[in-house]
Amino acid sequence: MSSRHHPLRASLRIVTTVWTALVALSAYAGAVGLIGGGISFGDEIDERLPFDSLALAGLALLLFVALPATVAAAATWRQGPRAPDQVAGAAIFLVFWIGLELSFIQTYSWMHSAFLFIAVVTLLLARAMRRTPPLPPRHVARRLMVRAGEPV
Repeated sequence: MSSRHHPLRASLRIVTTVWTALVALSAYAGAVGLIGGGISFGDEIDERLPFDSLALAGLALLLFVALPATVAAAATWRQGPRAPDQVAGAAIFLVFWIGLELSFIQTYSWMHSAFLFIAVVTLLLARAMRRTPPLPPRHVARRLMVRAGEPV
């Protein structure tokens, strides 16, 4: 049973994998910028951070956004049975991160709206993944194709 038999599921898997990987990549870039000192919010906002620490903010970004998005991207790529839940979890962590960040910096940016939109799209992708028929994991699909005589 190859992805040809479920083109919607295969396309959805690719889109969701790329989407969550891009979310993770942007979070890693932000974390590196914060930890390395390349990103600053300005003296007034930086002082509102816990312990006035951009590095701590970068570590929190890694923990709350980059890690869940990376797990979601990997699970989706591997066609794991819990991938829709992990994608939804990454979206929820992103929303949590936006709220946490706003509570500390007490300043609104257009990026908050943009990433809230990204979180909503991520949740919609998770919902779509739940509604489409699942593909078997790749190693199972490969065995089934070999048994059925299909070229691998």
